[in-house]
Amino acid sequence: MTRPRFLCVLGHRTGGVLAPAWPGPGRTVAGSPPEGSWVAWRLLGSNHREVARSASVFPDMEACLRDVTRLRTVVGGGDFECVVDAVGGLWGWVVTSAGTPLAVASRLYQRQRECDYSYNVFLAAVPAAAVVMDLPGARGRQPSRAVVASE
Repeated sequence: MTRPRFLCVLGHRTGGVLAPAWPGPGRTVAGSPPEGSWVAWRLLGSNHREVARSASVFPDMEACLRDVTRLRTVVGGGDFECVVDAVGGLWGWVVTSAGTPLAVASRLYQRQRECDYSYNVFLAAVPAAAVVMDLPGARGRQPSRAVVASE
């Protein structure tokens, strides 16, 4: 298996609608997303499955990378809380620090124990994850590597 990693997601907001929908079903994005293009992060586990997503979207790659760094600091220092709750009959978790949502489960779960397991996978993956921020290229062009960091 490969190492967990943070990857970027490029999106767009038009008339208050985010595409792709972020952070996912049953949730609203934290803060005020910028009109036009935005960037967010997602955390993939060592099995290549998505574990978590940023609770917010960001105007650029630098702000997105700062959020990943903040998340690592907060999770590493234990200065956060996790709320596991039912959303429309399904289970999900949200990690917050000082009342600000930082990360959410990548999906909602039918069983609370699956949700709890996902949260524990997230806690193990955050400090071990490489940070690979690639900007996908336009059609027919190669992607451009914006930032590659590993801790």
